[in-house]
Amino acid sequence: MTFHETEALDAYRPGYLPEFFVEAARRLALKGHESLLDIGCGWGDVALGLAPHVGSMTGLDPEMPSLLSFVARARAAGYDARIVHAPAESADPTLGPFDVITIGRALWYLKPEAVLPRLDRWLKPGGRIVVCSTGESEFGGAIWDEVFLLLIERWKRFPLPTRSWTPQDFFRDSLFAPAGRIEAYGEWRIDLDSVVKRFFGMPQTSTAALGADAPRAERDVRALLGRFFKNGPLTERLHTAGDIFKRRDDP
Repeated sequence: MTFHETEALDAYRPGYLPEFFVEAARRLALKGHESLLDIGCGWGDVALGLAPHVGSMTGLDPEMPSLLSFVARARAAGYDARIVHAPAESADPTLGPFDVITIGRALWYLKPEAVLPRLDRWLKPGGRIVVCSTGESEFGGAIWDEVFLLLIERWKRFPLPTRSWTPQDFFRDSLFAPAGRIEAYGEWRIDLDSVVKRFFGMPQTSTAALGADAPRAERDVRALLGRFFKNGPLTERLHTAGDIFKRRDDP
């Protein structure tokens, strides 16, 4: 499974709200000198969101094209970024230590038995782990969200992760305990063309995954979802959340 091929369509997926990172910096009491590790960083959405609030950032990811995109985006924004090309499960246990460790959508793909001991090695005493997510959205009162998910299920070329644990499940019975939650809310307008791009922006229904079936899939998406957009764009309500964890013996 690869994700970098969908980067160009990332803007059409519900992203992390800018307000979330401002609130995260406040809740974590960041002073601007902290070190950040973003696990499964992809092209850097989470790390770059926190970049104005930390002193250094390191991206860890198993896909080199995504890491190179992260570096390019960081440089374009005026930041330096260190990258580590490895799965979290086999990355150097002596990497770090870091004041803040973030995990985004990669959480579902991580194996806790291998990652949790590394988190304990990578996190500084008193440090915090933040698991970031984009919450389920509401689409102007319409039910097309459910239809969209059914279309993903119909056309997907490989299965979604069988592990769909929450952050609390991932850290249960570990050295880490919940230490709060960060939330932000917003909205944007979305039209049918953007929804089609979102469909192709999902790794399991990307044009690379669908191959010759991509045109037929697009016709299916437009036919089934077009009726919801017959009066134009809809307002999509967005939610970004971050679950904070600390070592159980930390204050």
